[in-house]
Amino acid sequence: MLLVVGGLAGASAQSAYADTHGDTVELPFECEVTGSSAVIHLAYCPNMMEDADLRDVAQLVCGDNPACGVWIWSDRAQMPARAPENHDGLTQEQITSAVAVWDNDGAQLIRIDR
Repeated sequence: MLLVVGGLAGASAQSAYADTHGDTVELPFECEVTGSSAVIHLAYCPNMMEDADLRDVAQLVCGDNPACGVWIWSDRAQMPARAPENHDGLTQEQITSAVAVWDNDGAQLIRIDR
């Protein structure tokens, strides 16, 4: 996984993420991928965003891979240190502290209620 944080003139900081195909994808809203496994990607987005924005970030991370899930947190301290192999590898505390999870196969964003 390649993660490069940089800025664009006149825009918010963005990060570039090399997806599973090796393509570089620009992530908006100062989001960054902090870990990945075959199925799960962990994304840190420090700014609370609308559902459409979260969906856009997750879709950029997953690309056309149907077996892809993106867990999104706004608090880095609540995130797992590593991406688990599947969703069952997350603790209840990690799940409930997430902002949302994206299921690429079902094209569904699920907001986590707090």
